[in-house]
Amino acid sequence: MAWSWIASLVAPQEENSGVATITSMSIAGVLLLIVTAAVTEEVAFRGYLQERLGSLLHSRWIGAAVSLMIFIAPHVVFFGPSWLFHQLVGTLALVAFTLIRRNLVATMLLHFLINAPILIPTVLAKL
Repeated sequence: MAWSWIASLVAPQEENSGVATITSMSIAGVLLLIVTAAVTEEVAFRGYLQERLGSLLHSRWIGAAVSLMIFIAPHVVFFGPSWLFHQLVGTLALVAFTLIRRNLVATMLLHFLINAPILIPTVLAKL
């Protein structure tokens, strides 16, 4: 979260349709989105895909790297290339945390905390 904040001071994330879509939602809608994304993305990308690829490729680290690339693709499409600068560090933290701790529920909580600042522009847009 700290990296994302520092990155936004250095180079604010560019406005795009993804950010506009989220800021146009209600605060309750964004909160629901953050919770849903934390749970579903972690189950799909870390809980299933990362583990399955790790098993198939005989390396948890290679499985994690491939899963990471697949996770990144739709985020860059939706939020634009600047998403990488702002969120890649947090995404790598999620991958590393899952590999080291092997605790999907804790990873979901971490994902929620990383995404929670999304509420700030939504609340500001409502003022």
